[in-house]
Amino acid sequence: MINRQNELLEYLETLQRDFKKARAVTPSLLDDTFSKFNVQYQEAFKTIAEGELLVPVIGGFSAGKSSAINQLLGEEILPVAVTAETAIPAELRYSTTPQIIAVRTNGEEEQHTVNAMPGLSENADDYEVVRIYLDNPILKELEPFTLVDMPGYDSTLDQHNRAILRYLTRGAFYLYMVSYQDGTLNAKHLARLHEIRDNGHNFTVLMSKKDLSSPNELEEVMTHVQDQINLEFGANVVVTDISVSDVSPLKKAVLNASPDLLFDNKYTSKAKDLFYQAQGEINSAIAALKTSKEEGLNKIKDLQQALTDMEKERDKKLQEVQSGTLSEAENRIAKHIERDLESASTDFVRLAKTSEDALSRSISDHVRSALMVEMRKEVGRVSNDIARTFADKLNVSLPSDFHPSDDWLNNLVGDLQSEVMNALTAGAVNQDNAPSSMPNSGRSIGGGLGSLAVMIPHPVIKVIMMILPGIIGTLFDQFSTSQENKKYQDAIVNQVIPSVMAQVRPQIADALVQVNDSLTNAISQEFETKIQRQQDIYNKAQKENERQTDELEHELAELNNIRNSLNTQAEKFIA
Repeated sequence: MINRQNELLEYLETLQRDFKKARAVTPSLLDDTFSKFNVQYQEAFKTIAEGELLVPVIGGFSAGKSSAINQLLGEEILPVAVTAETAIPAELRYSTTPQIIAVRTNGEEEQHTVNAMPGLSENADDYEVVRIYLDNPILKELEPFTLVDMPGYDSTLDQHNRAILRYLTRGAFYLYMVSYQDGTLNAKHLARLHEIRDNGHNFTVLMSKKDLSSPNELEEVMTHVQDQINLEFGANVVVTDISVSDVSPLKKAVLNASPDLLFDNKYTSKAKDLFYQAQGEINSAIAALKTSKEEGLNKIKDLQQALTDMEKERDKKLQEVQSGTLSEAENRIAKHIERDLESASTDFVRLAKTSEDALSRSISDHVRSALMVEMRKEVGRVSNDIARTFADKLNVSLPSDFHPSDDWLNNLVGDLQSEVMNALTAGAVNQDNAPSSMPNSGRSIGGGLGSLAVMIPHPVIKVIMMILPGIIGTLFDQFSTSQENKKYQDAIVNQVIPSVMAQVRPQIADALVQVNDSLTNAISQEFETKIQRQQDIYNKAQKENERQTDELEHELAELNNIRNSLNTQAEKFIA
């Protein structure tokens, strides 16, 4: 385990131990809460203990990803003479027991020997991913990172999109490989890199096939690509190159990444969730014990009124969504996708002359990439707006000691944004075998998004898999006999793109409604649960207030000490 992983696990144990002490001080107030907290603690501990740092190696089909990884490992593990249709995601993991675990699209796992990879690739559409375990010193050296050999961007639509969406939210760091022979980062390359960056991930660009160009050509292309990267993403992105005789920069790019920082970015919010939970419960217990019986009854009434207000605000928000107030967001996302497609029309002309499949793949790439970027922005905006609206409502109707803290609010918003994006990609990857509910989010006390039993479909998968090939096929027949660029350009701009957008728009609208519904329900549920827990503690405290003052003073002193310990540990480990 890496340092940060150990730190977070130790912190969770300390947090649970402190909360257990608080429960022992006043079990009548905190018994039920501790039981619920413990469930969330177990889930968070498991998530962090099993947390991993995946490094997808991505790029075009002919960029040389598999060859470079084979050379790095010193073993011919990954098939290189495969077609675009036989590529399959492969996670490369260190183990003293070499084997392959192949995961089928229905979730079933199969065990194979390490030489079975070519045969599995021949049936790539049947598999979600293969996990290759090797007793290889390079894989041992790269730990805790796990390389993932991804299907090329030229693979079939189904395999290509499933693989990309599977790792879009699961990857920790990306290696993007592009051939020197491309000479530039074209619109497709830049769109993919923006998709990675806008989903919160960093990457290194690896220029491959260095051996096939002259020194002057290499210098010219490298300078040009570095300028493109600096202009699009700033000067902090590394651009390096590899050759047949030297793939060490690939290993160096992985080893230069900070595992502690990457792990922190992916998993610390789980620990923060637990801290805010424990802190809130202890604060409520302290406040309730310090409150007189009469004041307590008044606060219980205030909390009940706040619950009623939350329910009204939630119903109001849901009504707004159903009444069609999302058209502005729909237009914003659709226009971005349309502009992206139009800007790539010259590339589409070139691909249209190649094949219908090549054109379909490129269009689906652009639609998916632009849509994911814009949906992430929209999810961020919506979740923040809804949370702030509920918080403002509470701040008006409740005394200041009940106001949700900005830290709690920010962590809630960040968690729910991640869960929605995970749900979108999960809905896309598991489109044929999707469960009836979303994956458990780990927010078991408040319920949160994971308890809503809603699977948010990826809004463009239906278009890509079913509608898009039909659109392209029909229109392709109309202009494939001509070699005039203008006819291709006109057909793409005036027929293909409008037809694609006509199919994409309703999918965007449906997805926005479901995302807004899910976020509204999830956020209101978090607020309502928080209020209900405070109300429950105040109800129980009414009996406690009848006891001797010296007993209460002792309990308050103990709880204050525990709260101080919680805050000190939080500042040290998760601030």
